[in-house]
Amino acid sequence: MAINIDELERIFLSLLWIESRYVVTKLGKKNSAKVNIQPYNKFIYWDKNILENKTLLDAVTQYKDLEKQVQAYKHSVTKQYQNEGYILWDFTEKKTQEHKNINYIAKRNREIILMNFPNTPNDITIDDIKEFELQKNEFIEQHPIFKDYEIKLQYNLSSFALSESAFSYIKAHREFISYQIIK
Repeated sequence: MAINIDELERIFLSLLWIESRYVVTKLGKKNSAKVNIQPYNKFIYWDKNILENKTLLDAVTQYKDLEKQVQAYKHSVTKQYQNEGYILWDFTEKKTQEHKNINYIAKRNREIILMNFPNTPNDITIDDIKEFELQKNEFIEQHPIFKDYEIKLQYNLSSFALSESAFSYIKAHREFISYQIIK
C-alpha cells in the first residue's frame, strides 16, 4: 500500500502523534518519534518498529479506504457536470498550497466553476470560504484569460458540513458561491 509523506503527515496529525511537521506530541514520543535537528535539516524520525504498529496500520488502511470513496465521489460529480456540457480539468495535480481548495475546474461557455471536494471531518467555516475566495482571485491573476468569465465557487459535499456562519454567507452570496450535497 503506497502512501506519500503528506498523507502520512495527515495520519500522524489525526492520531495526535505530531502537532506539525516538526513538533512531536507526548503520544508521538511514546510511539518512538524523535526530532532530528541539524543545521538546515529538521525532521521527525521513527523507529522501524513503527511499521508494525497496529494503530498506525489501521489508520493508514482507513485513510486509504476513505481516499477510494472520495475518488469515487469525485468521479460521479465530474460525470454529472460532463453530462451537463461542462469541460472539466482535474486541478489536483497542479494544486499548490495557494490553490489547495481548487480540485476541479468546470467550464461551459463563459462560465467557470472552481470546485472544492472537502476531505476533512471538520465543518467548512467562514474562514475557509474567505480563503477559497482569495484562491479564486489568485487563480484569475495567474490565468488572465479567464478574467472576463463569470467565475463561481462550489463546494461538493457528501453530507451537510457547513458551520452556521458559512451557511449564512453562502445563502447571502449565491450569485458566486454555492454548495451541493451529492450522495
